[in-house]
Amino acid sequence: MIQLTDKTLYQVTEKVNIEDDKAILELMSKANAVKNWLIGKHNALAVSFNQLGFTERCFVIKDGSKWGLPDTIINPHYSPAKSHKVIESEEACLSFPGQKFKIQRFNKIRMVFWDFKEGKHKKLFMSHLAGIICQHEICHLNGKPDDVLVKEKWKLS
Repeated sequence: MIQLTDKTLYQVTEKVNIEDDKAILELMSKANAVKNWLIGKHNALAVSFNQLGFTERCFVIKDGSKWGLPDTIINPHYSPAKSHKVIESEEACLSFPGQKFKIQRFNKIRMVFWDFKEGKHKKLFMSHLAGIICQHEICHLNGKPDDVLVKEKWKLS
């Protein structure tokens, strides 16, 4: 697990080339290993690839199907939904053991990502815990973990 002193945690991740079948298969192999690690060893809901030292724009979410998501989210980005509100969320993070952060998040987002199983881009509206988890992980992928958001006075990214 990458800790707060590692520069990798603060770098923007690289978009996955979804046209490269070999790269996608390698990514999915990594994702399966990450899922086993996440589910087997940690009580975490999700983890971004850069938290583990990888450069790909991808995160794994535990039990994604209960929110209509695949377990592996590739090339995600989000924007606030039209009827959004800003809420305060208290969050823990594997990269900052023992710490909690109060972060402002959108209560509803529109997320776009590549779905490997369906072989296409998907757009979903997310709210509540699923929306907060996705925003948290995408902020990691944007090189802005919780400590940066707090220092920047909760700029929503």
